Amino acid sequence: MKTDTWMSGRMSGPTQICPLSSRPDGYRPPATTRSPTVDCRSPRLYFSGITEAKPMNSLVHGKKYQTGAALVVSLVLLLVMTVLAISTMNTAGLELAMAGNAQYSENAFQLAETGIDINIQNINNGAALPPPGVANCPTVGTIALGAPVAVPALTGTFQIGTGYCGDAPDLSGGSSLGKIQQYHYRTDAQGITQTRGATSLNRQGFFVRGPAGG
Repeated sequence: MKTDTWMSGRMSGPTQICPLSSRPDGYRPPATTRSPTVDCRSPRLYFSGITEAKPMNSLVHGKKYQTGAALVVSLVLLLVMTVLAISTMNTAGLELAMAGNAQYSENAFQLAETGIDINIQNINNGAALPPPGVANCPTVGTIALGAPVAVPALTGTFQIGTGYCGDAPDLSGGSSLGKIQQYHYRTDAQGITQTRGATSLNRQGFFVRGPAGG
């Protein structure tokens, strides 16, 4: 005949197997249940067949409380990313504007250079120069400029003006020494772009040889 036994895993010494009739509270499990084993000195139940016995109350887990830290961290990261995106867009826009200004400034410079080249070419082809006399080459400001001339390729215009700056003896030597004079002139040219109104003022000096005394 099989004797039901019970024991407890909470012991300070070796486990003692006792008949169920010796259990302090007189409890006997139903015949349909598994036979528990307990320690004679403890009324706590442990199911037989469990390698490592644990109290039943240890199987009840405590509640996990959420404080919402993940949401706060996500919002902070989203704010940082938004600030970085806005800063990047502003930087890109500023760099684009700076690149555009540099391009328009270069166009204005090329417009002024175009005006100087055209003016010198015209003089070489026989265009009239201001007659020698009173010098008209201001160090501050510009010589009186003519009407604007459009340059479609550079999307802008240029204005040119030529002034007499004085004369000096020609020192090229030879038998003409003292008989040839250098007449100095200056051409001012201003280039203006149609977009953003970029401007550039260029100056070019040159001289023409001629008989002394004009």
